[in-house]
Amino acid sequence: MLRRHKTMAAATTIATASAIVFSSLTLASANAASEPGPRIQNFQLELNSVTSLPVTQIPMIAYGPITDYGTNVFLNPQDTRSVFRLQRGTINLDDIDYQHSSQHIDPATCLSMTTESGVYSINGGTGAYTGIRGNGTFHVQIIAIFTRDAHGVCSNSIPPQSIQLIDNSSGPVWLRP
Repeated sequence: MLRRHKTMAAATTIATASAIVFSSLTLASANAASEPGPRIQNFQLELNSVTSLPVTQIPMIAYGPITDYGTNVFLNPQDTRSVFRLQRGTINLDDIDYQHSSQHIDPATCLSMTTESGVYSINGGTGAYTGIRGNGTFHVQIIAIFTRDAHGVCSNSIPPQSIQLIDNSSGPVWLRP
């Protein structure tokens, strides 16, 4: 009987301690969500096929203070702006600055390996994202097998045979109060 009482007491102590820790974590999460300061937002874009060029939309997921999904819509391939069209609104990216870009194409296999990186600014949005602002960095890796043109040369103006693009972006955002 004494052993059973000690086991029950230990179980009760563990359950109580767990409840206190869980409530503290829940309270800390709720407080962090209501704080007015910046929080780190992540955007991940991934593309696995292309049927036409230029690419104007890329599927994406947002996670951090905003958890949503949609597409990154380029307003103009040579522009420094794009719009994230998400389920609960849009986010405007301005001042996209490609600071580093490199590409290597193997002429024997038409394998292209490209990396790009740079910075961006977030200046407003619509719907749930009205008033959002922020900035961050992006890192893009594109691996593609180009199609050969009529002369047998690897061409980046014809949709590739296969492509994988992964863009990881992150930085602080301020949500409207």
